[in-house]
Amino acid sequence: MIIIIWLAWGTFYLIAHVENPVEGVSRKYRFMVDTGTSYMILREQEFRELKLKPICMVKLTLADGGMLEAPIA
Repeated sequence: MIIIIWLAWGTFYLIAHVENPVEGVSRKYRFMVDTGTSYMILREQEFRELKLKPICMVKLTLADGGMLEAPIA
């Protein structure tokens, strides 16, 4: 089930069911989404709750120009 709550031009909240079928774990999370977004990001605690295993790392450029390296699962 996906629930979308419109917030402002190009930005909205999304409640999504995220699943790790390998481990048989799933949870619902609330995301703030921008229409220009390429990735959905989970906090480290949520990553652990879902027992996700990183398959690679990606370097992201943030809106303020900063850089972030994060695991992709």
